[in-house]
Amino acid sequence: NKPNKDQMLRVIAQHMEYSNPNYSANDLLANTKLMKQAVKDCSVQWKKIAQQLSCSRDFVYHWFNETFLRQLDDEVTAAEKNEMIERMIIAIRNGTFELHNYQKTLWKQVFPVKQIHRTTFSIIYNNCKRSKRVQIELSNMQTGQKQSEQQPQQTQSLDFTATIPNVFAQAQQQLNIDNILMQLKNIQKQE
Repeated sequence: NKPNKDQMLRVIAQHMEYSNPNYSANDLLANTKLMKQAVKDCSVQWKKIAQQLSCSRDFVYHWFNETFLRQLDDEVTAAEKNEMIERMIIAIRNGTFELHNYQKTLWKQVFPVKQIHRTTFSIIYNNCKRSKRVQIELSNMQTGQKQSEQQPQQTQSLDFTATIPNVFAQAQQQLNIDNILMQLKNIQKQE
């Protein structure tokens, strides 16, 4: 028999009060934003809380961080979600989307100051990743890779911009290539 929301919140609040006297259980129960902050500020003994509730540590931890906190999260705006999608599309196009630390990089770009819980961000990130616009870009990228694999080796070796992960570096390299081509044309005119 799994504990209900009120039981879990009460035990978490009591634990927070016990581990940090700056918080009272009643204040935490009355103010869910305060409880969220208290959990961020303190070391939470999820195992002890789970034992008191007669359930697993994973159940309580995931319920609190993925279900309860997500219901509170009005802090991520539609504009921020749209910015995440736009940045994902740019990253797909410039080749940085597949990097192992891209999710963390995006987190820092979109929320440099705002405190967004890692789990909340991961959920929003995955929802944005599953959005139609991002899925279309991923599909286009995969189709483009298959086409480039079928092209002759010479064509691939001339495509300098495809291997540079940074948009600004790509633009700079393109300017350098344009300058070199212009210089070659000038040399040809002089001959």
